[in-house]
Amino acid sequence: MDEEMEPMEDMLRVVQIDGKDVVLNCEQAQIFDFVMAKVDDLATNPCYLFVSGPAGTGKTLLLKAFRNQINKLLGENSCLVTAPTDIAAEKHNAKTIDSVFLLRRNNGFEKLPPKEKKTLKKSLNSYKVILIDVINYVTSTTLAQIDFRLQDVLGKKKPFGGLSVIVMGDLLQMQPNEEPAIYQNVGEQKQRTNLWRLFEILELRDNERLNQDNHWDHSNVLEKIRSSDNVGFVHRELLKTCDLKQNSDFGVTEAITELQKLRDAHPGKVFVILVPHEEMSMEVHQNMVTRNGPVKVCVPQVPPKQNEDHDSEDSIEEDDLEIGIGCQVMLTCDLPDFNLVAGTFGLVKGFEEDTISVQFASGTYNIERLGEFSKQFPIRLADSLTIENSQGIEVDGVILVAKNCWDSSDFSVLSPGHIYTALSRAKGLELCRVTPFNAFGWKLSKSAKEEVVRMQEDNTDSGTEAVEITHVYLSEKME
Repeated sequence: MDEEMEPMEDMLRVVQIDGKDVVLNCEQAQIFDFVMAKVDDLATNPCYLFVSGPAGTGKTLLLKAFRNQINKLLGENSCLVTAPTDIAAEKHNAKTIDSVFLLRRNNGFEKLPPKEKKTLKKSLNSYKVILIDVINYVTSTTLAQIDFRLQDVLGKKKPFGGLSVIVMGDLLQMQPNEEPAIYQNVGEQKQRTNLWRLFEILELRDNERLNQDNHWDHSNVLEKIRSSDNVGFVHRELLKTCDLKQNSDFGVTEAITELQKLRDAHPGKVFVILVPHEEMSMEVHQNMVTRNGPVKVCVPQVPPKQNEDHDSEDSIEEDDLEIGIGCQVMLTCDLPDFNLVAGTFGLVKGFEEDTISVQFASGTYNIERLGEFSKQFPIRLADSLTIENSQGIEVDGVILVAKNCWDSSDFSVLSPGHIYTALSRAKGLELCRVTPFNAFGWKLSKSAKEEVVRMQEDNTDSGTEAVEITHVYLSEKME
């Protein structure tokens, strides 16, 4: 239940994130304090928390605040950050869940060979808390595999090997392609209890992204998409603002043309084409690479004097990178020398043998190869992304293409949460485009909505201590 409002300045909190002072709003500060109050007691009372909220409420910011403060209180490398996809993990300079826990798609719940088990135990020994971002894209099978791996490697028959787990995400955004969803049962033969039932929900509701940019109409439409409320209103608003009126004939050439029109009309702003399938994204990149002249193929360089004791299984095999002038790219790690963070978008302006010149909002910099055992440029092509890989990014506008392939005249009926996930990447609805237009494409998962309600009711009904969050809504701030 919302408490009586305190003065706004009394509810704000300044925290350190990567050496910088960052202000948390009242909701973020209350959840931050609640979590930190549990940190001192983690050895005997592990916590399992789910920080939930729509896009733009500051989940990523709060995750970074958790990581920094936990490492400060419990010692460096006390907090392990991971995520299900490469882009989501790179945003935190982290590795994917599969990479961290050595999960293999076809091996299920098999134990690791002794050598790998010993290596993993050594890497996990210092951690006390696991932070998982984009939890809505993690299956319950994967969560059970993490639990299985931690119990086996750490030798403790407790949930997650005795470690605390804090997860961030939004169940009403895109869910994993494979069943079951994070809140659904794995199966009697693999797991006797539903691990997800251990988690307590803490909710963020105040959309800071839209507050800052004053995109009230966008916020209103997104909230109705998220809740599947007033479909007629959403239909009218999207048709009025986002419909390209180019349906079956809309192909990769038309998508790139629309992308360039938006960039020309709004210089300095970031746009991306979002598609359901990786093959479609790759076709956009192939066209963009050759669009404006010479092409550079960047092959990962292996230093001639590699450490002979280095286990090649620990290294990540990197792909060749093919780029061209004018391609949009995204940083895959932080570059402190340029004050740039992972996930920042830029445009390729030129290249030499060992540098690529990229124009970012803060300036143009010569990017060099990075890596200890295999050196590649820390960028990835980003004119187009799959909706799956877009989770966690923020851009000025998106072109959402709902087709199974570029040459098909058939549109793809988007899965629950697709259109909400895609449109919520943008700061404003007026710079978004949707084609082919499908009035039924934004329906959300009924089971996900029911699970959120269940967790909210469990918080209300439980006799355990719960955090009382004072929610400050955008409408209240504008009055």
